[in-house]
Amino acid sequence: MAPDPHILVGRYGRVAVLELGSDIVEHAHPQAQGLIKIDGPDRTILVAGRRHVLRNETMVLLRPWIPHGGLASVGASTRVLAVNLDLPYERARRGRARAQRSPDGVCHCMEPNLREAADYVKQRLARGEATAGDADELLRCFSMTCASAEFAEVGTQAPRIDFRIRRVIDHIRTAPTDAQNVDVWVKISGLSRPHFFHLFRQCTGVTPRLYANSLRLEYAIDRLSNSSMPIHSVAES
Repeated sequence: MAPDPHILVGRYGRVAVLELGSDIVEHAHPQAQGLIKIDGPDRTILVAGRRHVLRNETMVLLRPWIPHGGLASVGASTRVLAVNLDLPYERARRGRARAQRSPDGVCHCMEPNLREAADYVKQRLARGEATAGDADELLRCFSMTCASAEFAEVGTQAPRIDFRIRRVIDHIRTAPTDAQNVDVWVKISGLSRPHFFHLFRQCTGVTPRLYANSLRLEYAIDRLSNSSMPIHSVAES
């Protein structure tokens, strides 16, 4: 059995150590995410339907709300640092808008300072000494990579979120643990079912269920990291 994921929560986001040994279902994150390989074979990551290979010398750079998954590699599992950087809301929207127009540029060569910070966190984790401060240093280096990748390109206009879709998003965010009921979302939007699905994806880049699942995952991670709630209680909620 693979070890449980280890999560370090810093001031600007979080760093998780993941053991990837099987396929990863498509999902998305509200944060910018960097995937950095630290052990094991190369790993194929699916981003917006395209295959990108995660290697020692490269990283996979994901803008907020970009759907992605992964394909299992032959043999041993791959250990990955998943670096999630919180971005201001408007900056995240611009980054998603840019990525929807140009899905290329996902794989990036690792900059020396980022590789060094990732290796340092790996060593500290192996010794059981990793702290939130180590996560912050890695997040700081990752934020520089995001800046050089033009996550918030000057002049990039993010699409406006339709007020009817905004109502649904506010409803989902208010109670992320509630059962997902598409019929309720459609009613709140005041749209026909086909128009609701089309407009939601146009505004957010993902389906309503994927959006809600992502917020449920974020809630679970927050509860596990910042409270004493036992894991079975988090799972039940």
